[in-house]
Amino acid sequence: MRRNYLADIIFPINCLGCKAESKNGDPKDYLCEQCLDTIPSHSKLACLFCSAPVTSGEICPFCKKEHPLDYFWSVTEYGYPLVNRTIQAFKYRFVKALGEPLARLLINYWQNRKITETLKDAPLLVPVPLHRQRKNWRAYNQAEVLAEYLAKATNTKLADGALTRPIRRPPQAEITDPNQRRANAANLYACPDPARVRNQTIVLIDDVATTGSTLDECARVLKQTGAKTVGAFVVAKG
Repeated sequence: MRRNYLADIIFPINCLGCKAESKNGDPKDYLCEQCLDTIPSHSKLACLFCSAPVTSGEICPFCKKEHPLDYFWSVTEYGYPLVNRTIQAFKYRFVKALGEPLARLLINYWQNRKITETLKDAPLLVPVPLHRQRKNWRAYNQAEVLAEYLAKATNTKLADGALTRPIRRPPQAEITDPNQRRANAANLYACPDPARVRNQTIVLIDDVATTGSTLDECARVLKQTGAKTVGAFVVAKG
């Protein structure tokens, strides 16, 4: 949507990478095409929990004994300054338009890695939910925005609302200790309609994964309610 002239003067839109100012106030200019293309993607796959190399995105056999999550893919690293700035603006500066270029990173990676073929069964995309108060404060769930773009571009079914977060606790981003993150994520999520996920292959969608506690807890709930396989796909690994 075109912003008004006064807003363009007071709050000009500049690319988060090259700082070029938007000529027409289009929010998509927060990340220009040239800067988006500079974001590197992972060339090798690794286990989310121990970083051991894996062939297809699977959780390694040693970690699989303790974790319900079956697969994990991330496009890039959260430590790259442009990735960090973009995700921060998407989540905390309420620049919803940044969901489109971030989703393009997911789409390209999904297609290049042939994730659907890796899973063998047609997956359902399930965005990691926010508590309703957090979603109301932000006006959108960033995981839902990414999942909607990805579902449309890859012709993959979206099961929005298959997971909910009825309990409110501090955001994981505010907690640095891995043990505290696991405790904070425990029993946060619910699957209100088990029939939607029963015997299904699920791919969780989120923006960032750090320790994997949130994704693992989501996978545990989904498997307890009948999901067959649960993977996770995020923009960046923290």
